[in-house]
Amino acid sequence: MDVVLEGEAVRVTDEDTLKHLAEVWATKWDGRWQLTVRDGAFEAFGNPSHVYSVAPVKIFAHAKGDPFGQTRHTFG
Repeated sequence: MDVVLEGEAVRVTDEDTLKHLAEVWATKWDGRWQLTVRDGAFEAFGNPSHVYSVAPVKIFAHAKGDPFGQTRHTFG
C-alpha cells in the first residue's frame, strides 16, 4: 500500500526529542542503526539527516495488486 500525507512539514531540532527518537528507532532495527544527535539533526555514518514532523491535513492510500483500491481522509 502506498500512503501519501499532505500537511505542513516542520523541522524537529529539539535535542531531547531527537535523542528519544534515536533510542526508539534503534530498537526497530536491532540496534544496527546507531543515530546520534548533533547540531539539531541525526548523524549516522558521518552524514547529518534532518528530521521533520508532519501534522496531516489529508491522507491518500492506494492499494496495490488485485484488487486495486484507493481511499482518502481529511482532518477537519
